[in-house]
Order: sequence, then structure tokens, then C-alpha cells
Amino acid sequence: MANGIQLSKMIDELLRMFARENFGGDKYYPVFHGETETTKPLALIIKRSRSIWKRPFSKLEMTILAGLEKYVENNDKEAHLEDVKSKIIQEEVLEKGKNAPAASHREIDLEAGEVAGFTLQLDDDLGDLQLGKLSQEYISDPDLCDILANTALDPNKMNRLKDQKLLLITSVIYSERFDVQGDRKHKVDVGADIEPPTQIAKLLKTKMVGHYKETVIPPGVATRNVRGPILFKCCRVNYNEETKRLEIPQGEYIGKGAARGGGDDEESAIGDEVDTDETDLPDYFTDEDIKKLDTITREVLTAESSRERCKTRARKYLQWFEKALITNQWKFMIEEPLTREDCKFLRSIFVPSFPNQTKLDLTSLSKEDIQGYGIVLKVLDDLPPEQWTELEMTLAATEN
Repeated sequence: MANGIQLSKMIDELLRMFARENFGGDKYYPVFHGETETTKPLALIIKRSRSIWKRPFSKLEMTILAGLEKYVENNDKEAHLEDVKSKIIQEEVLEKGKNAPAASHREIDLEAGEVAGFTLQLDDDLGDLQLGKLSQEYISDPDLCDILANTALDPNKMNRLKDQKLLLITSVIYSERFDVQGDRKHKVDVGADIEPPTQIAKLLKTKMVGHYKETVIPPGVATRNVRGPILFKCCRVNYNEETKRLEIPQGEYIGKGAARGGGDDEESAIGDEVDTDETDLPDYFTDEDIKKLDTITREVLTAESSRERCKTRARKYLQWFEKALITNQWKFMIEEPLTREDCKFLRSIFVPSFPNQTKLDLTSLSKEDIQGYGIVLKVLDDLPPEQWTELEMTLAATEN
């Protein structure tokens, strides 16, 4: 899974770069395979903060809900679809031309014959992302204003969204092909001075990234040989309860090649993450997570004589890191004074502490460290009884 995530991130990065180089200053977002049906002009998006267990921490995410027609009052649905169909502009794009390599390990080849084809090189080991002929569907600012003014939405469906931050897709780039080809392998090679706790990490259903030497074949990427979306652009909208309509905020302008309002804070206003994955915790540990697991194993798991005491301490520390992430406060009061065991653990992660202290100060840790400790502790807290038994056997074998 770690290699699959790496490949997904590389495709994401490459598509973003492809959009920047070929569509000017417009802000486009990559489309993942699971979103091809819902990604279309005038699809409604909800923007919200990511789960505290998703990396990177504090990023925003967008979830594509459905086409706007799903929220239209029943009697107006067909009229709305006809109105949208008459106003959507369709164009063929990027049929000819050639681009220089974008970077030593990222190459975009825009050679085109009668049928345009594009090869985007991921890197030497992960293959080539191949696209087909590209086209674009978008809507202009005045046409979108007309559609929204004429479209009454169902209050019952919009009620749960009225206090949410909403976006509307205004432009979509389509490709007639999406395929990753070539020899695909990923080498992991780290010096022998690192000794990873392999048995415990594997027991927790993790894959250790960067701790050993091997060559692995990343999982396959779904191939598409029919027209589908690869990039989309969106704008902010507000729901007006009185008129039952969506409205474009002041300073927001829609259209091909038009800059959106928001200025320097556009990244934070629109959001930089598009993620519909319902799984929060990763199913692999990074090299930094392995180090944190090693510390927790030494200071908590092997330091206690019973399973219940291990679980109690792990849950207590999890609550500390969870509170810091949720409140975004690194200093806060704790319910019970620190014990000597608590202090030993905190000092092992460079957090100053003293017995009987009732205020926790985590300012010596970064957000990434706090989230990392939280993720490891949450994995431990979620272990079923049978895996706790395996964990205890593994720890006993390690000690012997």
C-alpha cells in the first residue's frame, strides 16, 4: 500500500503540473478513478477540515457530492438539466505542440498526430502515465449566474449543507485514455546501521518504509480507455435559505482563463486536497513512525506487567495527543497529575515534565510529531484481543 500511495501522489503531482503548464493560472485539481462519474460541470462539493489522523495534518479536503440536479426541487429537475446542457461549452484542447521536460524525473510529451496522445513520465521505476485526446467542458460567468438564479433547491436536501463551505465545479478536462505503462518497480535501500522492529511493525499490519533493502512491484493502476475526467476547476458558492438558491460570492468570477477572487489566500480559500478516501489511518508506517513505535514499545509496552496497564497508558497518551490536534493547543490541563511512568515516557520524547504536574506542555514537538505519536497509539488502541495476544508473545520473544 505504501508504494500504491506513492504512485497515487506522483500521478496527483504530475497532473497538477500538467494543468499549470498548459492551462495558465487556472487552479485545477486532479480527478481520481473513483470520482469519474460525479466529476462534471455543476457538481456540488463540500469542503471541510481533514481528519486529525490523515496526513498531512491541517490540510483541507474536498468531497464531490453529486450533480446539482440531485438537489433541485423535483418539478424543476428536467428544466435545470436542459438549461445546463444548453450553456455548457465544449472544446477540444492540446491537439498539437511539444513541451520540454518539466524536471529530470517528470516529463510531459505533447507530440500529437491525427489523434492527440500524451505521455507523462512518472519516474524511472513507476512507469509512464499515458493520456489520450483531451477535451474541455466549462461554463461562463453570466451563464452560471443565470442557471443559479433560475434553480430553486430542495430545502430538505440543502438543510444539512447550509452551514458548510460549498464549491461548484465550473470546468472539467477530459482524456480519452488513462493508463500507467512500462516496467514498474520501486527500490527501498537504507544503510545497515538501522535495525527496524520488524516483527512488531508487521504485527500491527504495517509496512516499513525506508528501513530495509528490497525491490517491490507497486499495485496496478486501473486502466481507462474511454473518455473520462482528469482535472477540474471549481468556485465558491453560498446557499441562501430565503431564496433557496446558490449564490456566487462577491469578487468571484467564473470562466475559461478567468482568475478567481481570493488573492494570496486562494490556496486556503479553495483547499489544496481532494480526498474521498473514508479510511483515516494509514495502513503503513513511515520511518519516523517506526522510531515512535520503538519508543512506545520500550517505554510503555515492555515497561508494564499486564495488558490492561499497557492499554490504559496507551489510551491516556492517545487522549493527550488527540486533544492537542483537535484544539490546536500544545499547552493544556490534564485530568490526572503526571506519574513517574508518565514523566519517563514524556522525557524520552523530549517533553519536559515532573511528577504531579497537572499541565502538559507539548511545545517541544512539531505538529507532525504529535500526529505521528497519535497515529501509532491509535493503532495500538484499536488492536483486537487476539492481536494483543500476538503482541505480548512477540514482546516476550524479543526480550528472551
